[in-house]
Amino acid sequence: MDRGLATASAADNWRSRRRWRSDEGFLTLEFVSVGFFVLLAFLLLVNVILMQFTSGALRNALDHGARHGAAEENDDRDCEAAAVSRLHDLVPDQRDRPTIAIRCELDEESGLMIARASGSLASALPFDGGFFEWTIDTTVYATKEDL
Repeated sequence: MDRGLATASAADNWRSRRRWRSDEGFLTLEFVSVGFFVLLAFLLLVNVILMQFTSGALRNALDHGARHGAAEENDDRDCEAAAVSRLHDLVPDQRDRPTIAIRCELDEESGLMIARASGSLASALPFDGGFFEWTIDTTVYATKEDL
């Protein structure tokens, strides 16, 4: 009878070691790591889309400011104010981070209102540490009205 208990104990010990050496659960680690990299790629794609939108909004704001400043009764300060106002309307997040400088000037010789924006666009990712910061330099021209 003692021999039967010893045999049963050895069989249970063998079964527990066999369960421990099985491949069950190993797919979880691969799934989690692939899921992490897919989400990271998605975040990077969203960041690129946001940067492109902000760049387009800046171009739109400059165009609006240059056209507004090109009106006969307006000048450089009106151009800058209209461009900054439009940029803040389109991209409210940039209001807290003034990293884009907008300048307008009237070229008397050619009769053009020139609106320029230069600076950097900050990333929407909280963990990038400035790695995904885009430098931007855009110029828009509008013909000054003479009535």
